[in-house]
Amino acid sequence: MDILLIENDQVTQLNELPAAMPASGFLWLDIVRDQDTDWPQQVLALNGVTIHDRHINDSLNLQHPSYYDGMDEYEMVIFRGLSPAEQTHDFTTRLRK
Repeated sequence: MDILLIENDQVTQLNELPAAMPASGFLWLDIVRDQDTDWPQQVLALNGVTIHDRHINDSLNLQHPSYYDGMDEYEMVIFRGLSPAEQTHDFTTRLRK
């Protein structure tokens, strides 16, 4: 998982999830499906947000197309790849304060 803290016009890559959400800005979590299977529990521990079951299922579905969905607490983007020939299965979650 890559963790980016985005504040104003600055991006900082973090080595691990912080103990709490930042006072300003937001966190961008770049998650690899096969490597970060406990990401919903990590998000819940970080800020008390429960990821919608539909989003968890979508993130695990290898056949799900790329898409975006926004909720009040977070936004989610699934990338299947940048070209039809690629078979990457990454997804990203943006957490708001």
